[in-house]
Amino acid sequence: MPPLLLAAIEAGLLSQADADTLARQLDPELARAWAEQLLEQRFTGALSAQQSRLIELIRASDFKPTAAQLNTFWDKESELLWADVGPDVLDIVSERAAVSAVTAGINWEKINQSVIDWAEDYYINADLDIPGSVGQLNLTARTQFQKAFVQWQRGELENVVAEGGLPQLIDALIPTFGPVRASRIATTETTRLFSQTTLFVERANEDTTHFRFFTANDELVCPICAPLNGKVVEKNSSGFGGIGWPPLHVNCRCEISAETALTLAADEPQAAPDMQPEAKFVARLSSEYTPDQLEAIWEEVGTWEADRRAIARQAVDDITARRSPFDGMIFEKETRVEGIASYRFLDDRVALVNNFATRASGGREMLSQLQNKIKAEFLEFHATVSARSYYERIGAELVPGTANVYRWKAVT
Repeated sequence: MPPLLLAAIEAGLLSQADADTLARQLDPELARAWAEQLLEQRFTGALSAQQSRLIELIRASDFKPTAAQLNTFWDKESELLWADVGPDVLDIVSERAAVSAVTAGINWEKINQSVIDWAEDYYINADLDIPGSVGQLNLTARTQFQKAFVQWQRGELENVVAEGGLPQLIDALIPTFGPVRASRIATTETTRLFSQTTLFVERANEDTTHFRFFTANDELVCPICAPLNGKVVEKNSSGFGGIGWPPLHVNCRCEISAETALTLAADEPQAAPDMQPEAKFVARLSSEYTPDQLEAIWEEVGTWEADRRAIARQAVDDITARRSPFDGMIFEKETRVEGIASYRFLDDRVALVNNFATRASGGREMLSQLQNKIKAEFLEFHATVSARSYYERIGAELVPGTANVYRWKAVT
């Protein structure tokens, strides 16, 4: 916690709870991590509860729910889903708006009410075409359930004999009501809440004239977001690329940052409010850098935590791998084991593995095969939020003291 806040607590000017809120929101990286985690937990519970209610309906109808029963069920679900997740959505926008408005010197009470009104109208709107609204989320769930239920009734799933077949239907519904979808929703909606809060605050700020688009570290190769990186639009415009404001797609973590006449005149965009050091580092890289230039900028990475340093190193490796190897370079190129993954050794025991998380099945067997081929004691992965559940499912463990570094070792 910043020393100033600690001093305010000691002086009785701030409560511990208020100081924790300020500390979190003044560190945009912590603010986003907090919001994503909060929404992921809430949506995981809400979707699980929704699935339980649906399964209970199927049982109560002797496994033959009528169209009228299903219509009644789904008519109630938007209200129930909002009751589960709405309080946290409103807490996030309210906290974010209050701190942002005070920092910008704007009447925070007016901004706070405006952003809360927007959230309530957006998420419980009856228009099912509104991305991320509870109506659209439930429409997706309803469509996926109907597809799985028809397959189940037709015997296209295994062991479909009344109660004995119900576990197979439940398994088929995991992608719709499980933690992976909850994580995707949390990431996407955190981006939406942060973008909209920025819009409300900065549009009320007389000094702000434009917004600039910043891609997240994992969006640098996204065909939708990458072309928009660094683009500027007027603050009262309808957004970027004819699409709008982030999120521009599911799992989008991009953001907008306010620009003033002075920053535009200097042609020096303000740093994205929660752009992490490794993202800034990657954004500076160029395939035209010489070995000396790469080694020079690498020196600033030396004091970073191990997981951030590995991300930066991987970015440099990606550049060197596309060109002829440099004499004397300290960066190792990746080696690929055909059909499994690419990897490189971090030390004599640990190999960093890439291009593996998209494997849909046979994860443990493929890892054992890779481990046997390269003779590594541990296989290490750097996971995005949406990939964490996959690594945990195949038995990888989070490295203590890190947020996204997982290691896997075969059970002997």
